Amino acid sequence: MGQFAAVMLVFGSSLFRLRFAPESERRVFGPWYRSVLIAAAIITLVSSLAWLDVEAGTMSGEWSNAANPHTVATVLYRTSFGQVWQLNLAAAAILLCVVFAPAKIQHLKSWSGIVVGLSALLIATSTWTGHAVMHGGLMGDIHPFVQVVHVLAAATWLGSLPALGFALHSLRKPELAAQRSAAQHLLRGYSRMGYLAVGLVLLTGCIDTWFMVDSFGALFSTSYGRILVAKISLFLLMMGVAAVNRFVLTPTIMHSGSNVTAAEASLRQLRRTVVLEQILGVSIIVLVSVLGTVAPPMPGHMEM
Repeated sequence: MGQFAAVMLVFGSSLFRLRFAPESERRVFGPWYRSVLIAAAIITLVSSLAWLDVEAGTMSGEWSNAANPHTVATVLYRTSFGQVWQLNLAAAAILLCVVFAPAKIQHLKSWSGIVVGLSALLIATSTWTGHAVMHGGLMGDIHPFVQVVHVLAAATWLGSLPALGFALHSLRKPELAAQRSAAQHLLRGYSRMGYLAVGLVLLTGCIDTWFMVDSFGALFSTSYGRILVAKISLFLLMMGVAAVNRFVLTPTIMHSGSNVTAAEASLRQLRRTVVLEQILGVSIIVLVSVLGTVAPPMPGHMEM
């Protein structure tokens, strides 16, 4: 869970900086972004290093084997997980090096693009060892791709929320024309990205559920199904909060004109709802981590 959440934060925040960070707020946003990036990159590398030992213990059925050199070597060199892990570790190590690049380089758009690309690779590798690769045939070819798109779309939304919240927090003076204009520009662009991200999450989520759950009844009669229902419920709640942001609060800010009081009140409420979205997002990530440890229902299941 640690690496998954950290990489989503790196991906979303970097994408936000690349696309939406207001020019007038770069000096304020920069230090926050660098602090988040360094912390998340360190967590990612440490989690990646620990992942191999955890998997060795899980595959062997004995946690004492997590530090057994022979078991670890077997997992590393004789399993598909080992190949994926090597790629994951390399990407995590390179990401950490890139994060500590000189400040002059970090101001380049190409640097942000590299960070986005590395974090996207880390997100993709996290899906190549789970339930998405358990199928054979055509489904086995399609499901991993669907899962990667699903998680990247989710990371675009969930991972960028802290950056959005910080940017909105820094725009606390709507009576200043420059800050109001920056807020309007930010919300206009972010809304467009949000439509695409949420649409992809919905589409790929439906496909993923169809792959993983063999019947509607399994959603309520199996442990996997019930956790999935909880995840879907939180996602729908999060969509509701996002809808309020987009269709109620954002229009007020965009069309407030000379009504500074209305703009200020809407910005304040928007900051609160973005925090609520982050709380719901973290809850969803926790449930996703739990889902990864639970076997999906098989045809003819009898669990109640």
